[in-house]
Amino acid sequence: MDFRNRLFASAAKVKSEDREQTEFFAAEFLERLILFEEYILESIRLKEIPHLVQLFGNSPVLELLKSGKLKIYCDAVTMGSTGQAGGALESRKIKGNLPLSSYCFDMIQTAYYKDYISKFLQQIHDINGISHKEAKKLKLAVVEKLVSFPELALSQIQTQTIADLRNQDPAIKIAITSRIQNHIHQEIDPSSLELKIEFVDETDFRVESNIETKFGLNEETVHKIVERGLLGIGGRNQRIAQMEAFNCLVGFNSEEVNLIDRKMDFLIRKLSNQTHSDKFRKILTVKGLPDFSQAALEGHIDLIKLLEITESRECIDFRTWLWSQETINPDELKERLESLSQKFKDFRQTKLGKTIYWLASNSLGFIPWIGTPASLGLSFYDEFLVKDVLPQGGAMTFINNKLPTVYKETQEVKS
Repeated sequence: MDFRNRLFASAAKVKSEDREQTEFFAAEFLERLILFEEYILESIRLKEIPHLVQLFGNSPVLELLKSGKLKIYCDAVTMGSTGQAGGALESRKIKGNLPLSSYCFDMIQTAYYKDYISKFLQQIHDINGISHKEAKKLKLAVVEKLVSFPELALSQIQTQTIADLRNQDPAIKIAITSRIQNHIHQEIDPSSLELKIEFVDETDFRVESNIETKFGLNEETVHKIVERGLLGIGGRNQRIAQMEAFNCLVGFNSEEVNLIDRKMDFLIRKLSNQTHSDKFRKILTVKGLPDFSQAALEGHIDLIKLLEITESRECIDFRTWLWSQETINPDELKERLESLSQKFKDFRQTKLGKTIYWLASNSLGFIPWIGTPASLGLSFYDEFLVKDVLPQGGAMTFINNKLPTVYKETQEVKS
């Protein structure tokens, strides 16, 4: 599969006021099912599953899991600062804690993955409206869709991050500047920072800077700011490793995009799933369709129908067409959607249109109440429009005919 057709990204975030609760972004989740052939959900402790069931129902969610469009990544893997970990790590017990402004970064992963997953699967039993038997079936379906990070990729992340620190990657100043700005609420020129990174052994290093004197911050605050900035470099490398390991696009956030080397910046921005989503939402507006987020909350999205249209030829054409568009011009798109030739192609996709086309293409002669010219017209369409225009015509047909069908009939949709 072309890596552009597979996305690795989250669809939720932990609420700041209650770390046990998550906010689920239904619109982004639904958009990705349409915009990509396969979506790898970067899960937060499987907390998205109850949200999905509550929004769309247990049976549609099971169908989604069976469809092959969704996989779930729920590994507890991250780069952490372990220089002051005390007795938590055997290596740090031997070497002792590092002083402030000194660091050691390690990839941290749970040692008991099965227990870790089993714990979070139990929340499925607490979903309102599903039986114990249904919960067990849903749990099994979720387990079958879990994917993990290859062990080799984990070591590569740490190796690359240490190399970036040794080589004084220019993105380091950008990452630390961003953290300082968040703290003092003031714009800063990254070139004004003075940084020196010196390794004391293979993994431990110290950082000297002018941050304390330049911004009047105490030593402990500077330590935390630098730590978070440098961990951002590790996070960037983890995202790139995910892209390679899963052969997919990944959901870079705005800070991570800023840490990408300038030579890659344009490419990453173009491949960003957020750019894709922005274009998709503009299409919904032009077509006069409701926002996915509100429609999902109101129970007006048919998940089964959405899965059905994503398998259509027109949806594939739509994805190809969307990749080719730098921007969406609302006026031009509206004109194309309302054009006579497009309406003809749309009619071709209806039950009546398919019947007439089949009769004409099989030379069954005069068609009652339509007449011989219809047969000739359809033949012309088949010879020229299908071969030359369909890649874009299919995209327009998807927007005109397929996309509106994901909204349930109870939802009033403009056409």
